Amino acid sequence: MVPIFFDCKEIRMGAPYSCCRVSFQSDVAFDLPERNWQDLWSHSDDGRYIALVAWDTPNNDPGFRIHVIDTSTNSVTEHQRNSGCCQTLRWVNNHFEWTAFPGSRGSVTPVGNP
Repeated sequence: MVPIFFDCKEIRMGAPYSCCRVSFQSDVAFDLPERNWQDLWSHSDDGRYIALVAWDTPNNDPGFRIHVIDTSTNSVTEHQRNSGCCQTLRWVNNHFEWTAFPGSRGSVTPVGNP
């Protein structure tokens, strides 16, 4: 299952990051919150988990949240807010790892995944 990003625009004029809407070509409806999404995503090797990056910019303070979809249960888990702008997101050793500008990194483990 692949996310489709549309209505993409720069998050700020001249910024290298995008702000989009997202949908899926699927018969299954995921309960994703209405947010501005970055056109960045990753999935587990078996396709069970899909991670998306949502902008979270209160008071114009750059930040983001990782949302993980479990395609076996159709559930969505929203993870804590991280400061900065997400640059990479990838599946490594049963979790998602991210890096962000300026110089931070972290990871999220899908709920129910050892």
